[in-house]
Amino acid sequence: MTAPMPDEEDGCLSGEEVGRLDLRADARAPRLVRRWLRSFVDDAGTLELLASEVVTNSVLHGPDAVISVVLRRSTKTIRFECTDQGQGTPTGRNAAETDEDGRGLLLLSALARTWSAETTMTGTTVWFELAPS
Repeated sequence: MTAPMPDEEDGCLSGEEVGRLDLRADARAPRLVRRWLRSFVDDAGTLELLASEVVTNSVLHGPDAVISVVLRRSTKTIRFECTDQGQGTPTGRNAAETDEDGRGLLLLSALARTWSAETTMTGTTVWFELAPS
């Protein structure tokens, strides 16, 4: 799992952990994560969108196993982390207008304050940060 990155504005780690969820890597996972996020954040629109993209990528590209998600919050940052047991590194692609997928990393780059991915011996974690609404 990635270590929290320092928040440059308030000097704290990227937030206290406010929730953790482990779930099966199947088609229901993105919907379950969106519902789970709403229990922590009132206006979770962008958070739900990006989390859904990251979780969907874990379901599609990770092994059929367990996905772990963590939500962290500080006064300046909301951080979402998704870990699967895969060893791949996320790579973007140029989706055609008619493609139904292939835009997740583009959305992360456009909407997140920052994001990254780390692969360790036990899996891959993709995380992103947003300013709280």
